Amino acid sequence: MKKMKNKFLFLLTVMCVMIFTAQGQPIPSESSNIDFLMTFGNDADAACGDDDFSQVIFVGIPRSRKAAFYIRVYDPGTGGRLDEVNDHFNTKTRYTVYGGFGTFTDPDAKSRDPKGFFNSGIQLATKTFGQGKRYDLNWYTFGPFNPSEGEYVDAYGVKIFKIIAEGIFGDDGNAYKYFISERSDKNIPVQQSWAFAYELTIRLMRQENTVVNLYPYIDDNCTGLLQANYNFGVDGQITAISEVKAHHRMAKSTNGSWAMSKHRIDDAEKNKMMHIEISTEADIANNITYYYTTTGSGQASYDMMFITGYPATLADHMPVY
Repeated sequence: MKKMKNKFLFLLTVMCVMIFTAQGQPIPSESSNIDFLMTFGNDADAACGDDDFSQVIFVGIPRSRKAAFYIRVYDPGTGGRLDEVNDHFNTKTRYTVYGGFGTFTDPDAKSRDPKGFFNSGIQLATKTFGQGKRYDLNWYTFGPFNPSEGEYVDAYGVKIFKIIAEGIFGDDGNAYKYFISERSDKNIPVQQSWAFAYELTIRLMRQENTVVNLYPYIDDNCTGLLQANYNFGVDGQITAISEVKAHHRMAKSTNGSWAMSKHRIDDAEKNKMMHIEISTEADIANNITYYYTTTGSGQASYDMMFITGYPATLADHMPVY
């Protein structure tokens, strides 16, 4: 494998649900200060920041919605100005949209790793992009999709769809974004829609003093926080802010090493959002993979979702510090 420069892998394990932005915004949102989602070709070195060359995003569409919607992808191919080349561009990325039974409820669908039936459900659309210039800095649209094609999940009152991006060939980095839209030719938010994942790989802004803002939701069962990061390797900090924590520092790693730290969750922090800041002082392109799990008192660990927007059932528990 070829060596990828100026990258780091960041694995963050937290007992909570992650909130990124208000409902109906792009994925990732502007308020999170995340540059792009990232997926590398499956021949890339893991030090690029992508641990499994696959990214799964779930989308919740209100049950009451009857009108069709579209899933739009910005710059879906590899080989353009946003992407990260390794010697020469040779990467292909496949996007697939799933709906129907098992899309979300199959246990493998919630795994952080692309194993077993992670691609469960009914395939509704798929397309592979390579080095073509047609969609460089442009949008490709999947759909239309009827909300009834999703899998209904009563706990959230939504129909859930799944988008999987896979680096099926090559060793370059593909930078892209999604938008859940009312129209095929324009980004018009689908109101009360939201998106989440069990693991995300993202790129930080390519500028000094970058700060990514993450807002994990701490529920009643959360008792502590464990974070681990690998090869951070740049100047910066990882800090938590809440009613109890004032820029509480978390461990960060050096190049080629791991760092871990445990942090207690107090009662005053439960049923509220915590603000986590990831800051870097370097002007290099850093990629991060991170995920969260939760462990309550006497309960087994389980993965929880990152959310772009949030279900209406959490609307009364969303204070931000």
